[in-house]
Amino acid sequence: MDGFKARVDGEMVASLGPKSKVVIIGEVLDEADMTLSLKAADGKKVTINFATPQGDLSKFIEVTGEVQDATTVTGFTSTNLGDKFDLGKYHEAIKLMDAIKTPFVTEG
Repeated sequence: MDGFKARVDGEMVASLGPKSKVVIIGEVLDEADMTLSLKAADGKKVTINFATPQGDLSKFIEVTGEVQDATTVTGFTSTNLGDKFDLGKYHEAIKLMDAIKTPFVTEG
C-alpha cells in the first residue's frame, strides 16, 4: 500500500472519510475469524476486518489499512508489537503529530 497513511487513534478514524489510508496501534480485545476488536490508543474501540487470517497476534498490534466507516477499518497488514506497549505514551505522540500539520515545511 503506497502513499500517505495517517497515524490515527479511534477518534481520528471517525473523523476521516471512507477509503482514507491509516495506521492504527492498539490492544487486541477480541478475535473471531478474520475480524478483531482493537482498543485504540485513545481508548475507543475499532473493528478491524482482514481478508486473510493474521495468525498468532500479540496483545498489542499495528494495523495498516483503509477506513470503512467511523468505527471500522479494513486491515491490509498487521505487525505484532508484543505484550508490553504503552498506549498512553503513544496517544501523546499521536496528538503531537496531529497538532503539527506540516512538520517538514521550513520558512525561507
